[in-house]
Amino acid sequence: MAGRKQHFIPQHFQKPFAIKGSKERIWTYRKGNPKPIPTSISDTAAQRDFYSQPSMENVPTLDELITRYEQVLHPKVDELRRLVIGDDIPASEVAELVTHLAMRSSYMRDMVKDAASSMAEAIQAVKSGKVNGQKINFPKHYVPLAIENQIIEEFEKRKLMELTPVSGQTVAKLLYFGLREGVDDLLTDAARGIFDYFVEELKRESSSISSNAQTTILTDSLAPETRVKRLSELKWTVVEGPDGGAILPDCTSVVFDGEKWTSLFLAGIDEIVAVALPLTPDRIALGLVGGASKIDVTDFNTIAADASHTFFLSSSCKPELEQALPKLGRKVRSQLSEMSVSAMTETVEGFLAREPDSTPSNGEQDATQISWTSGDQTNLFSMSVTFFDFGDEAFCKRVADMLTSIITSFAKYLPVSGLSGFVFAHDYKAALNSIERGFEVSSEILPIEDGYQIGVGMPLTILEDGEFKTKAVLRSIVAVDLVSEDDEIRSEAIGTIEHMLASAALTRLMANKFPDKILNRIDDEYEGMLFNYTGGVFDEYFRASISCFSEKQLKLYEELAHENLFAILVQMPKLRREYKRHRDMARLFPKTSVLIQNFMIAMARLLGTMKCQNVELAEGSVLERLLSENGLLSWYTLFRNDLMSFEEGLETWAQFEEIFFVNRHYERLAFQFRLIPEPMDNGIYVHVDTNG
Repeated sequence: MAGRKQHFIPQHFQKPFAIKGSKERIWTYRKGNPKPIPTSISDTAAQRDFYSQPSMENVPTLDELITRYEQVLHPKVDELRRLVIGDDIPASEVAELVTHLAMRSSYMRDMVKDAASSMAEAIQAVKSGKVNGQKINFPKHYVPLAIENQIIEEFEKRKLMELTPVSGQTVAKLLYFGLREGVDDLLTDAARGIFDYFVEELKRESSSISSNAQTTILTDSLAPETRVKRLSELKWTVVEGPDGGAILPDCTSVVFDGEKWTSLFLAGIDEIVAVALPLTPDRIALGLVGGASKIDVTDFNTIAADASHTFFLSSSCKPELEQALPKLGRKVRSQLSEMSVSAMTETVEGFLAREPDSTPSNGEQDATQISWTSGDQTNLFSMSVTFFDFGDEAFCKRVADMLTSIITSFAKYLPVSGLSGFVFAHDYKAALNSIERGFEVSSEILPIEDGYQIGVGMPLTILEDGEFKTKAVLRSIVAVDLVSEDDEIRSEAIGTIEHMLASAALTRLMANKFPDKILNRIDDEYEGMLFNYTGGVFDEYFRASISCFSEKQLKLYEELAHENLFAILVQMPKLRREYKRHRDMARLFPKTSVLIQNFMIAMARLLGTMKCQNVELAEGSVLERLLSENGLLSWYTLFRNDLMSFEEGLETWAQFEEIFFVNRHYERLAFQFRLIPEPMDNGIYVHVDTNG
């Protein structure tokens, strides 16, 4: 493969699928073409500088590393192709082949587009200065009037406002945030050069294909070990291909997850039931999970065509294959919204995502609630501990005593008087919705259970005896872990309890400072609508900054933040394109806001834990690279600093609106992904770039 023309399906692997009697030509069925086209294998499934450009520093490029890898892989492929129907296949060798071909394919490139360039890149750093003759200590949650007036004046002077539908106040807010990312102070004269660039950024289309995620994976490993290990657990056999010969899809292999066939890239690693890789037109390598029934692959071509995204290859030109062309890629595109991003970064178990594997009683679940009231010896606090649907009194007392010890230590640093008690339950959802809140609740509480992240605890605000307090509801596994003999397991459970105690402390602080804000609607409708999605961001940071989870948990938080950012990169362009068709803001705004909310919360949780453990984001880590590649490193630094400074100033927090700094970060991220929200008379309007 070495050279500028780089193949994402190796020529060596394509050759058995060549047209019989031809000089290495192959039928290419491509999306958008009404008929298949015979192409040279040397030109098929290839693109100039697909993996890397030539190195200028005598450092091996990714393309050269893949070429060397192929020299080892090709003899193994030839050995597999010499096997006959019915032969067993060495699992480790075929697992490595399947993984490598999937990870080097063009699938990832076809699904992810670059986000718009960061506005911060347009701003030249200014070391120090004044605005209108006055030194300004930059506030976080609003634009100082002097700066807003200056920005609007500059835009109007240059006749730039007519180039954008966004109001001058919104432009000022976006620019101001960008300036906060890049500088400590604003010097009027030095800042003038940013305006023209900003407008161009506002208009620019960003349609280049992203290769960052794929390059990251292949640079780390040409055949990621976790996937190879999983596929090596299957039993592999050579089976007969379909009548007329198997096609070769652009994803190379297809996977059955028990319900549907898809590509290996889109399948959850723990959901694999069967994998099929065409070795030649007449032979397929079929891997089955232990205990699985025999899988029928006589309809392989239909399955493989449906799983293809932009093309598939074949040794023959057939009417039934031509019929697949008009709908080529539709199934893949419909799956993208449900795609598990963990296929690229490996499955992340999420926040303490372990279900209870034992019952802390005599083995039978007790439907009778058991409660225990406990407190410290100085009567500084008291709490109730309720076992919603399991346990016995002896176990309840052991857990209550453990909780008393944790709270006594915690109370040395933060108040615990806002804690009402704990509820542990097997039926977590039922327990959450059984709590008497003391005020009207509009909807059912749904715990986090989305496949890769499972919530194990939730602090609920309740009104008890006229005071706002916190009732912590947790899965039963946390109670089990609190009295575990395993130090690591017990330590993580203690961290979860401290997480709940931090919530109680923050709720008490809020209740003392701003009692009218806890249940009442925010007066400013625009800020209130944004705060619906950002209101929990600082809370997560505060709780995590106190709950020093293990290094393993910190790693999971980092992976989760990476996944949420990548989810935005994958899904945001799709949502914008859909909006171009339906023009329904009520459909667009909640979906895009949840993506931004999830990322902000994941980053806040990570940053809080990093602060607690006194560590920095490692330079060159997967998350750091993705932030850098998408122009978000400056934002990351500002977000961290804003969260930290707000926490440090909690005692002097005087105006509730100061917490709206999280809304400004929401706006910054929305702009990054080509959405610009701004206030209107009836609430909110979002300008959407529907190009690209």
